Amino acid sequence: MQSMAFWWDASLGQFIFPGWNVVSLGGFIGVCILLICLAVFYEILKVHHIFIRLQGLRRSHTVSPRTQCAPPSGESDTLLTEHAVVFGSPHARKVIQLCKEALVFLFHTTLGYFLMLAVMMYNGYVFLTVVSALTLAYLFLGHISMRLHMEHIRARHLTIRCSPRCPSETRSPETPHDSTPGTSGNDDGTQSTSPGSPSRNKIQVVAEEIASRI
Repeated sequence: MQSMAFWWDASLGQFIFPGWNVVSLGGFIGVCILLICLAVFYEILKVHHIFIRLQGLRRSHTVSPRTQCAPPSGESDTLLTEHAVVFGSPHARKVIQLCKEALVFLFHTTLGYFLMLAVMMYNGYVFLTVVSALTLAYLFLGHISMRLHMEHIRARHLTIRCSPRCPSETRSPETPHDSTPGTSGNDDGTQSTSPGSPSRNKIQVVAEEIASRI
């Protein structure tokens, strides 16, 4: 049974897998270099996982103007549109996004357990190597992870209000306020009632606007 106490020796013996025997100083240095690379890659996967989630939120907020406004023209456009509808639908994009996140999580978790098994050998040199590599990786990548976390939180709370009107549609000109029949605008911005026309109150003006829009 393996002793549950730290021991300090470069000869590790059987290391994690059967047949992987580390009995020389060169093999021990190679194992330490491998653990350093895996620890750095572990932190990179952590940052990459957050980046993938943030990228998925940004894509969900992106609206394609062609799919909603411009109808397809021609057979080739129709085939491309059907392909985009099948593989570019919100449900398909969500499934692809979840698969990406699950794949990165699988590699990240597997690598973390491998480093944990290496540390559980209770070798002092292996323990210091893994902890030092993780600390240096966090020193250089920690601020990036924090920034992506903040952008992810802001992206989740972001609300985009899209207009149902297409850009190609022309807006109907609004009726100016000074174009009411029977009135004429002066240069100083005041309105004067033309002679011979009855004065209109607010209710009549509102009724005329409603009738003209109907």
